[in-house]
Amino acid sequence: MCVGCSLRISSLRSSLSLFFNVLADIFIPNRSRKRDESRCPPGNDGPGAVRRGPAGRHSDRHLARLRRKGGACQRTESDDTVDRSFGLFPGGFVDFKKRNILMLIFLSGKNPIWRELCAKAQPNERDIAKLVRISLNTLANWKNGLNINNTTYSEIIRNIEGEISSLKKSGKSVSYLEQKVDFFKYVWNNEGSSYALAEKLGIEKGDMQKITDENIYNFRPLFPYMYYRDSEINDMVKSFKEYEGIYKVYIFRYLSILLGSLRVRYPLELKGGHVIRCKLNLPAINKIRGNKNYWEYDGFITHRDHSEKNFWNFEKRSSRRPDFFYFITDSGKQFGRHVFLTGKYLTTGQDSPPSIVTDTIILERLGTKDIDAMIEHMHHSPKVLAQSEVRKLPAYVKQQLQGRAANGDSGPAMA
Repeated sequence: MCVGCSLRISSLRSSLSLFFNVLADIFIPNRSRKRDESRCPPGNDGPGAVRRGPAGRHSDRHLARLRRKGGACQRTESDDTVDRSFGLFPGGFVDFKKRNILMLIFLSGKNPIWRELCAKAQPNERDIAKLVRISLNTLANWKNGLNINNTTYSEIIRNIEGEISSLKKSGKSVSYLEQKVDFFKYVWNNEGSSYALAEKLGIEKGDMQKITDENIYNFRPLFPYMYYRDSEINDMVKSFKEYEGIYKVYIFRYLSILLGSLRVRYPLELKGGHVIRCKLNLPAINKIRGNKNYWEYDGFITHRDHSEKNFWNFEKRSSRRPDFFYFITDSGKQFGRHVFLTGKYLTTGQDSPPSIVTDTIILERLGTKDIDAMIEHMHHSPKVLAQSEVRKLPAYVKQQLQGRAANGDSGPAMA
């Protein structure tokens, strides 16, 4: 084969390769995202996400990997890419920029201008996308948190103004459409109020809030700050190492003290980010024969430096009687051999109908033990303390009781 032919074939192959790559990027919306994730492996919200060491603890090797990921996955932002420092990718969640929200409100079917422009009583997302000449994939990407390119924005405005101009030439009054589009342009350029935009467009406030929430919470956790981002992995590992292990939980409840068991288990990678997984067992006050003597709760802990507090969120496992248990504690104090964390809890009682109860909660950290010992602690510790057991409480817990009595607070007594 001649050299010229060989060069032409090589050039043709390169062109075809480029052509099919472009097609793949157009018709496979998550393809580029998958290439990014090959550098930073995606999270997993299934059982396989749990990585444990020989004693049931999160392995130091995996914690080291998380630390490395915290540095490796801090990506930069370009004009038309995800803000990955706080992005949709595993280990982060969508940071909905103001302009994304404004555009999604404007392109919503609740915006009355589309009834006129699409000539339909109830235009849907596909109708609107077709009119402004964007793909549904592009719209989905914006919902996922992708930046809206200024060129794309300008093309959308140009296409809308072209449709309005056509209506004007046909003799229809379009001044109100022009005013609404002009106001959207003003709000867009100044990153103005979504409420003001909705009011000008004629969208009810409740519909505007729903449009925003449906898009935000479809792609990020409902409580994002219970999660750690990629950039916060080192903070998460530090918190986990500080609080890992099992605890005795002292819950002040009316004239009694409930003794529960808690374990800070391991970090997990979920689709919304990284979390520190916990398990809580609380005593069943009125145990039913054949049932366990405790209620089981699953939850998370997160530590936020701005307050020097730990936030604990738990949800009861059983679907027969759902329950939630929330508490906030300090970051802990060394007292004798153990660390104690003190705070307040909020939950519902085990009465019927359940009352709302809140009082003091104290955690006594026992540290990490072998897996069998930790399981034993979780299953057999929960109970309502008898008066004789109250007198044997740790000195720190007794101090808290004495302080309550000195302040005239009613509650558990040691005598």
